[in-house]
Amino acid sequence: MEIVKQGKKAIKNYFENLKKSQEVELFEAKLLIVGEGDVGKTSLMKKLIDPNIDISKEKTTEGIDIRRWDVKTNKTNDFRINIWDFGGQEIYHSTHQFFLTKRSLYLFVWEARKDTDILSFDYWLNTIRILTNESPIIVVLNKTDERLKTIDEKTIQEKFPNIIGFFKVSAKTGAGIDELSQIIRSNIENLPHVGSKLPKTWIDIRKKLEDLNKNYINYIEYEDICKEYYLNEEKSMFLSRYYHDLGVFLNFNDNTILKEIIFLKPEWATDAVYKVLDTKEILLKKGKFNLTDIELIWKGYPKTQHKNLLELMKKFELCFKIPEVEEYIIPELLPQARPDFNWEYKDNLRFEYQYDFMPAGIMPRFIVITNHLIDNNTYWKYGVILKYEGAKALIISEPLNRKIKIFIDGIDKKNLLSAIREKFYYIHKTLNFPPLKEMIPCCCEECKKDNDPQFFNYNILKNYKNKGKQTIECQKTTNDVNISKLLEGIEDFYINIKEFSQKEPIMSHKKVKIFLASGKDMISDREAVELLVNRSNNRLIDKNKYLELVLWEDLKHSFAGDKIQDYINTEMSKCDIVIVLFSDRVGDFTKEEFELAYKNFKARMKPHYLYVYFKDVDFKANSQNRAEFNELCDLKDEIFNKYQQIFNQYDTKESLILQLTNQFQKIIEEI
Repeated sequence: MEIVKQGKKAIKNYFENLKKSQEVELFEAKLLIVGEGDVGKTSLMKKLIDPNIDISKEKTTEGIDIRRWDVKTNKTNDFRINIWDFGGQEIYHSTHQFFLTKRSLYLFVWEARKDTDILSFDYWLNTIRILTNESPIIVVLNKTDERLKTIDEKTIQEKFPNIIGFFKVSAKTGAGIDELSQIIRSNIENLPHVGSKLPKTWIDIRKKLEDLNKNYINYIEYEDICKEYYLNEEKSMFLSRYYHDLGVFLNFNDNTILKEIIFLKPEWATDAVYKVLDTKEILLKKGKFNLTDIELIWKGYPKTQHKNLLELMKKFELCFKIPEVEEYIIPELLPQARPDFNWEYKDNLRFEYQYDFMPAGIMPRFIVITNHLIDNNTYWKYGVILKYEGAKALIISEPLNRKIKIFIDGIDKKNLLSAIREKFYYIHKTLNFPPLKEMIPCCCEECKKDNDPQFFNYNILKNYKNKGKQTIECQKTTNDVNISKLLEGIEDFYINIKEFSQKEPIMSHKKVKIFLASGKDMISDREAVELLVNRSNNRLIDKNKYLELVLWEDLKHSFAGDKIQDYINTEMSKCDIVIVLFSDRVGDFTKEEFELAYKNFKARMKPHYLYVYFKDVDFKANSQNRAEFNELCDLKDEIFNKYQQIFNQYDTKESLILQLTNQFQKIIEEI
């Protein structure tokens, strides 16, 4: 995954290196420990690594602590687990998101101190689900020697099916540690990337870098090491990107300052960042600091690295420089109270983001990346006023209501709104697009005068318009409202405002998810579909499109529990396209998947496209499978008669692939 996202040259480089170098299987993975502060995460980490350690005097983790844990598993006697222990204080949450990686195993740790601890479940489990594509989670109740509390495990697991299980331990006494250790080993070795082939040269270079035992090196020194292993500049760059994406070390080659340095120990760099966030003087100054403050805070760090560490804070979108003075602001530490200012709400262009779950740090990051437009120094932790040309925008975050409200006044409202939405699009992209609704207020006469008007879902309005609808009913007043008027000034999203944007235009691969449902007896046909998808991606990648094939086998490996089919059905309902294959029998689960997919399809929910393919088979009648064949014939007749628009037949794999290829060409652009 980390190589593919770099593009064709990186993929070619990977295979060239495999040819030239001996192959090595990768038996290594990340275990990330998260949870609120002071629940015993660090003690638990140390107890897992060394069951005999005394953890009675353990300090609270500041930032991130990274440890290596070598274990035996069923696959190898030398499995390397890199444990990342995350500090739980709220101030750290907005930066942790940069290190919560996919294809990792998570420990969510809590303790039964008070009822509010249960609220942390919602925050952390949602954060992991959104940022990591639902990586597997082990929920651990720590400090059971002090207090024991039960929770509704069944309900929590129904909401978060990526939870492997719930375990009770005491890091202090060691109770439950052995069982937890075994569960970790058995699950971490089944992560998708474990056992992947890597060129031995890459492993050798990494070992040499680790043996340096340095916190950082300059990029030229790194290239010299790569040259010893016959890697040129381009191949060295691909390797640095790969290890950066894995979190082995940090090298931001898209930043003119940071590209010149490699942080061999990520925790060394992040600890420096967190020192600024934790310094009492900076907290008292509400997030304002200068270079003199930095010299005092980082007195234990080489002065030559202060510039790089400050740039790292900017890269993480934690702070911005106040124009024309050597002072900086950390929006996360700003006062929460709204300052006094006058705002004329009449005739504003309004827009809202309503989140199912609102990740940490969205508003502070927005303030950082739009700081050059801040009007009259009007900003606080949960809001900001921006000014551009003849328009002003008031943007307010309401975390408790999971909303961001936008009010725009002036003569060029729609251009400013488009630019604001582009910035939020960028932030949402880095957060793996959290589920949200873009909402537009009603413009009927009654709602115009109302401080709390009816709001319409932007996607629903677009869908109505695409279907030729002219009006939609305001549920608050029952008035018919003109859809084009509602969308006026909203549709011009990706408008090119060079003066506004400090970043390159956002380019992202548009993902189309395809679910393939069939019985176990159709392995050959399924493999042909997989091959088609892979070949299609080779063609689509240059068009910024990507087909993701979701298979029940893969979902099964990522789930541990009793209701695997419920989990598969839920994942299928997130896909744009569902393909169902039938051969000589129905199969209980395949039929269930089809019925659910068709129900959602008819309700205009996902999947938006549904194709059912029946394979012509040479059936030999016998008493053992006659009933199964009759059931298949009945289903085939039912689908042909009732749902003919989704009915297809094929006799060979080639025929199946030809039909699917034609279907893909018709619908991928539309999706």
